[in-house]
Amino acid sequence: MATAARTAKTRTNRARSNCEVDSLDALAAQAPAEAIELPLAALRRTIERDGWSFVGGRLLEFEGNHNDTLIYARLASR
Repeated sequence: MATAARTAKTRTNRARSNCEVDSLDALAAQAPAEAIELPLAALRRTIERDGWSFVGGRLLEFEGNHNDTLIYARLASR
């Protein structure tokens, strides 16, 4: 049992190390409100509806296709 708990903790720590922020509010602060409002609202609905927890995330600039921004969100089941 201790090994399984250690493995889960290691996975969570590794997931967090790939993320710049650990809350949706901090993620929202990284972009202009009008650009991030709708995508984050959809993400919040998905998290609440399906029982996920937000572990971390970041915004990645996506060059090329109309300068879209990619939202990277790490979620964990509750």
